[in-house]
Amino acid sequence: MQTDRIEVIHEYALPPWTPRIQVMLEGDKAKAVKAANDAKGIVIATSGSQRDGMVGIGGVVCNVNHDGPGVVLASYSVSLGTADEQNPYTAELAAIAMALMCAPAGLPCREVTVVASNRSALEVIRRPRRQSGQCTIRQIYDHANRLVRRGCSVNLVWLPAKHEGFAWG
Repeated sequence: MQTDRIEVIHEYALPPWTPRIQVMLEGDKAKAVKAANDAKGIVIATSGSQRDGMVGIGGVVCNVNHDGPGVVLASYSVSLGTADEQNPYTAELAAIAMALMCAPAGLPCREVTVVASNRSALEVIRRPRRQSGQCTIRQIYDHANRLVRRGCSVNLVWLPAKHEGFAWG
């Protein structure tokens, strides 16, 4: 076993006084889909998945206006590693961190909404505790705070996986 790759879990991922990212975890699936479809500004749909022993992430970035359909600005996908080293939970955290990290530097002051289907990952971002993924959670908060300092708002929205009615499929 490579002990240099073992994650060190600290007492807390973030100091308790750190402002938290707004995370919407609607219990009603229809309301969750509506919240995701109602998002405006820069909307990023992320996903982490496991297939054939590999774990990967992907996302689609759209500019969504109030008066028309969204325009796809970018999409990405990447393999993170084997299922022995990663899982869908850590993959979703990595997908969210990458989405926020890759937000353009010239992004005008506006809403940035990340839509994700892994409820556990979103719950941990909302209330970081003593669990795995702390390094990635800190990265998510660092990237979100960078956007907030530029005048953007950052929100995360849970959307049930493969749910009918989401505008992007």
